[in-house]
Amino acid sequence: MAQIKRDAGAASKQGKEFSWKEYEELRGQLNQTKKQHKKDDKKPNSGSMDAATRYDKKAEQAAANGNTADAMIFSKLAGIKRLASNGKLEN
Repeated sequence: MAQIKRDAGAASKQGKEFSWKEYEELRGQLNQTKKQHKKDDKKPNSGSMDAATRYDKKAEQAAANGNTADAMIFSKLAGIKRLASNGKLEN
């Protein structure tokens, strides 16, 4: 698409007509792909559950390394993310 724009600019400088048909077709295909990806996305709060899982793993690693303070913090963060994913946090 960028090349099409460059070609249009070059044609304009030379005073020639330029057809944007190919550009519009590509743009339509791109928009269709974006719409499809939105349909395929996970449920809205799935990011919070993914984060909770990551924090659980970090808590396990910290505990395994003997760092109980960090393990507790990561566990609390995991709990907060789970609450957020269930819509139980207002802020």
